[in-house]
Amino acid sequence: AQIAASYRDRRVFLVGDAAHRVTPRGGTGMNTAIHDGHDIAWKLAWVLSNWAGPGLLDSYETERRAIGLHNTARSADPNGSQRDSADGLAVDLAGRIPHVWLGRTGDQFSTLDLLGPGLTVLTGPDPVTWRGASFTGASTPIDVHSVDNVTARVLGIRGDGAILVRPDGQPVGWWPT
Repeated sequence: AQIAASYRDRRVFLVGDAAHRVTPRGGTGMNTAIHDGHDIAWKLAWVLSNWAGPGLLDSYETERRAIGLHNTARSADPNGSQRDSADGLAVDLAGRIPHVWLGRTGDQFSTLDLLGPGLTVLTGPDPVTWRGASFTGASTPIDVHSVDNVTARVLGIRGDGAILVRPDGQPVGWWPT
């Protein structure tokens, strides 16, 4: 198990096995690599689309290295695959919103399916407050979706509140009302 000294050198970003090599113990290698790829992909897309400045790319190593360190250490630990599942889940989610099924059986989709290439505002089931919200001046596309009461509670949305989410599921804003 190894991890690179840095995930970035000027215009070069390390992703997956180039950034971290883990043992098969715990089965986190491919998932970590896929998350790395998704993280740098949306950030590069935002910068190239002028939705964000180049400083956004600095967050790649900050956000992904901690997870790489955890999963590399876990894979090197002889008891790494037997750790508490709550610990693993917290690291895997890394602060992202949880997957919650929406819709009826046969027509189900996830809270994660609501996330688009820009920002997403999730509201409770009565989005009256947010229905005509203006996001003028925003260079990034913003979609607004309402969710049912149970899902709203799971996401921490109360009453007429809302949560603002990045494409990778990280909440970046929250309004209690």
